Amino acid sequence: MQKTMGFSLNVNLGSWGGGTSNEGSVLPEPDYAPGTNKRVLIDTGDTAVAALLPLIVGTMFAAVPAVMFYHGAHEEGLMEKVFMGVFGLLGLVGLYMGMMKLLVSMRFAPGRLAPSVWPLRLGESFTLEYQRATKTGAAVTSMTARIYLQESATYRQGTDTYTDTEVVYDCDLGSVGATQGGDGVYRGKWSVDIPGNSMASFEASDNQVNWMVEVKIFAHRDEIDDSSFKLVVLPEIAPSTEAAS
Repeated sequence: MQKTMGFSLNVNLGSWGGGTSNEGSVLPEPDYAPGTNKRVLIDTGDTAVAALLPLIVGTMFAAVPAVMFYHGAHEEGLMEKVFMGVFGLLGLVGLYMGMMKLLVSMRFAPGRLAPSVWPLRLGESFTLEYQRATKTGAAVTSMTARIYLQESATYRQGTDTYTDTEVVYDCDLGSVGATQGGDGVYRGKWSVDIPGNSMASFEASDNQVNWMVEVKIFAHRDEIDDSSFKLVVLPEIAPSTEAAS
């Protein structure tokens, strides 16, 4: 059930420079389920607002070939036509992604994740309960989850800034049936063990160590949507010398 995977992703940010500037505590502001004191993590990427970015980017990319076509670029050489085709394709992809995200946000409320322990510690066992409320009565039959550890480092070469991201631990938590108690909220639960010999959460200006959970919901074999959450994992508590003696 457990596997380790690594990959490197280079992103050239040009001369904009700068990593994150939020040095200090890795503990986020708490979120609570409405009307309760139960902590939940909420994926803001599941909202309608999250659909705006791909819609805007798609519209901008689609507008480029439209303007070029209007000014007669389609009558020019091969390079102009290829340029128009690439931008038009990227624009259509962005518009499609934005529309799909918007449709999902109209059918489902944002995903919520309720850890049984908060914050977590290395070597700890706990449970994760995922909740996804339907707005239209749409059906969810199953859910899958994975927990992974992602390490990021930002460095500079001249005027360029690069970010290397590597997944150093990846554990498939498996598939569970989606349960629904008549309140329109689908739920799935997993038992999780955090390896004691791994890394704790860390956040600095140029380096981050993030524990992430990804949950996907399905209607039979068709994937509906996914949610991502950042966990906070603190170092393992060392046993006291008195207890050891």
